[in-house]
Amino acid sequence: MDQRVTLLAVTALLTALVGLVPSAVADHETGHYSVTLPQNYYDYLPLVDANGAGVEVQISASESIDFLLMTEAQFQACCSGEYLDAYEWMDEESEFGVDEYTLILQNGEEQRYLVIDNTDEPSGGADAVSSVEVEIYLFELPENYFSFNWENLAMFLIFLPVLVLICMEALQPGSMQNFRRHPTVDNAIRVVQNGRLSVTYGLIAFCTLAFMLRFLLTPAGDTYTEWLEFGAMTSGSVFNGNLFLLVSANFFHFDIYHLAGNMFALFILGRYLEPKYGAIRFSGLLLIGGVGSSIFAMFYDPIIASGGASGMVFACFGIVLSEYGLDWKKGTKHVYCQWYDMQWYWGALLLNGMTSFQPGVSLLGHLGGFLAGIGAIALMIRFGTHPKPRSDQLIHCKACGFRMPVADISEVDVTSCMLCGASLGEEE
Repeated sequence: MDQRVTLLAVTALLTALVGLVPSAVADHETGHYSVTLPQNYYDYLPLVDANGAGVEVQISASESIDFLLMTEAQFQACCSGEYLDAYEWMDEESEFGVDEYTLILQNGEEQRYLVIDNTDEPSGGADAVSSVEVEIYLFELPENYFSFNWENLAMFLIFLPVLVLICMEALQPGSMQNFRRHPTVDNAIRVVQNGRLSVTYGLIAFCTLAFMLRFLLTPAGDTYTEWLEFGAMTSGSVFNGNLFLLVSANFFHFDIYHLAGNMFALFILGRYLEPKYGAIRFSGLLLIGGVGSSIFAMFYDPIIASGGASGMVFACFGIVLSEYGLDWKKGTKHVYCQWYDMQWYWGALLLNGMTSFQPGVSLLGHLGGFLAGIGAIALMIRFGTHPKPRSDQLIHCKACGFRMPVADISEVDVTSCMLCGASLGEEE
């Protein structure tokens, strides 16, 4: 039976990885150009060819300059002659005074021109400098990522029953009872439950492995194209039926700092929440937070890519804050919240909350996960399924009523009350 459990676990892991790895990982046709712009000169790039193929543009410059995206009419009006005239541009995708620029044009869009400007002409733009070295990379978009994908729908349908069952189990324990009657399934669940932090460590390992695989399979570079192929989410794609992205985006990380920050926060929070709720319920809470985060991220522009486990992390923040608030509201102490050191919690919440307002960070995704965590606790209180304090997380002397939460009582080897000296019994 142990071999069957191992086989089931390995199969589940490989199936999940297949959902994150694209069906065809191949280098896309690229172009690389180096341009030197003298002072008071400009250059331009025609974007989207006659066949309507999309393109991703990545540009880096040695100095801060202006990048102006124009329609064909705007370009012809300003730049068809020797000198600039009637200088107008598209406000939404143009940037001033920057040394890096990224642009995505989907398949089928109208002709666009990108003017790379080292003049004083644009109002509010960067001042012209003596000379600027510009590196331009063009990546062809092989398909419209908003289009429907059968493989993505199939992965969603495969995982949907398990997703629903685990989320129901998190809110109302016992929902999986009939499903667990199969000996192999029950044995697999017991293996997970016997580990104190099996889900926390497993999720950290899985996200790290997915991140490493992406870089091993895409040696050409880290591009928008690769992000979407490896599970990052865009609302435009989800609205067109690619629903599995609501789940896969939670395991995708853009860079090593993104991964490290989320995994560290997950370890800090999981160390408290997983022993308290158990592996299965904790998994359900993470999924509730992750999907909630993805749903909120769908309010961004359809082409904006989002991903990361931060939605699940913020769900954990919302759970702990709700428990702490319940103790405060009811005038109790450590009945709902047994966090071992609230200074760690407030510090981690403040740090992660501040990063939510940084450019390029999904504030709505963080908010969605946070509210999902709060909502999960509200439903548990309504259903009467919020767990009682665990004896291995809370020092509770029945003789004098002294209570003190710790990460793991075995780590401090406490057998008697520090206040009255009475022997500690099991928590009721």
